[in-house]
Amino acid sequence: MLPRADFPDPLVQERRRRTRTYFSGHLRRPWVIVTAIVACALAFVHPALVPVAWVVMLIVAWSLAQRRAQREWWQLLGDRFHMHDTADADLLPATPLLRSGDEREVVRGLEDASRRLAQFRSTDVRRDDEGTHRTHHDYTVVFSVDATASIRFLSAHEHRWSPVKWLGDDHRGRFPRDVDDFRCESVELHEQYELRSSNEDETQARRVFSPTFMVWFTRQGLPFEYEAGSLVVFVDRVLDHAEEYRVLLQRAQIIRDQIAGRQPDLGAVTGV
Repeated sequence: MLPRADFPDPLVQERRRRTRTYFSGHLRRPWVIVTAIVACALAFVHPALVPVAWVVMLIVAWSLAQRRAQREWWQLLGDRFHMHDTADADLLPATPLLRSGDEREVVRGLEDASRRLAQFRSTDVRRDDEGTHRTHHDYTVVFSVDATASIRFLSAHEHRWSPVKWLGDDHRGRFPRDVDDFRCESVELHEQYELRSSNEDETQARRVFSPTFMVWFTRQGLPFEYEAGSLVVFVDRVLDHAEEYRVLLQRAQIIRDQIAGRQPDLGAVTGV
């Protein structure tokens, strides 16, 4: 699990400052001033309509300011990690999570030469006599692809509630064929995670979870899915702090290096 940062984020503070600045700027725009004057004419219909019209106008102005500041905050975040914006690009349905739900959307995305960082939404759609109902599941994911796949499938998903593991885990989407649970020597690891691998790769999967990696993963690991060279490391919420994004990217790189057999520096992650 990724802890929440408990100190102010300068980028979030800058986003809030820009929101206030843009909101103030909107209030001085001609269309807002004209709308406010025209709204006064509603008093001839009913006096209560005037404050209602002003409140609606303020909400619209605040929403526009907030949306602009949010876009710029995401760009500032990309600059921090030397990544560029890819908001219009979808993620390939390469793992169970990325092909889950009836609808899928990349809300925001950043990328560099080797990975993508995205706010990903998987939506379940249910239709009945009362209409269409959508249930959103939001994640922050790091997606990367290795040219040579070392294992056909490997995953680690957190238990919904570890004391009652029969409730299952939090995985979404369809697993590929011939995938099953496997166990390592760490009881503590299995208290937190359900491990799965393709049947033919169970021995290799156990090698990935070496004794030193098991200790690190139990303390600092994150849920992940690895399928045919594609790796998704994810958190089941939308992050809103630059430090949390930094730690997510670092931990995702360690998991990627371990699967690829590149001997990661397990003591490299600090913060949060």
